Amino acid sequence: MAGRIQPLRQQSPPPPPAPDTPTAATPITADHKSETQRAYREARTAITLLQQRWPAAFPEEPQQVRPLITGLTSLIVAELDWSHPYARAVLRTWKLRPAYCHAVLAHPVRFDLEGNPTDQPIDEETRTQAKARLAAWANKRRRPALHEPLGSSSGATTASPTQAPEHR
Repeated sequence: MAGRIQPLRQQSPPPPPAPDTPTAATPITADHKSETQRAYREARTAITLLQQRWPAAFPEEPQQVRPLITGLTSLIVAELDWSHPYARAVLRTWKLRPAYCHAVLAHPVRFDLEGNPTDQPIDEETRTQAKARLAAWANKRRRPALHEPLGSSSGATTASPTQAPEHR
């Protein structure tokens, strides 16, 4: 059969891709988890994109940050064609920042993507969560490093098999 040209065989078309925009009722799957993890890895880049698209809602200056309207994930999914888990994780990263928590405590209402105040008030539970996040963040910053024994003022550290080496 050397030198003979074989006829082309018809292949069946591949199945259509799964929809990219799952709904809130969609059960959490490994796909959701991987999208969320990807969003956390890419958060800095994704937030930069949000800042370029909606500078009033995602300002670069911490003093200009405002609490955002509820239901924002679906708007971003529709506008940027991101998956719901990806958009939700990026927004979570934005909202966990100290500047956002301070904004929640400083403003009585939420703001839309154009930076306009809305009639959506900041509820007490949201304020309590913001206070707790700020307190946790402050405690984390005050906590002594794991490799430094409490009460040690010599600056010398002892290596432990469970501790990572210090790199400065």
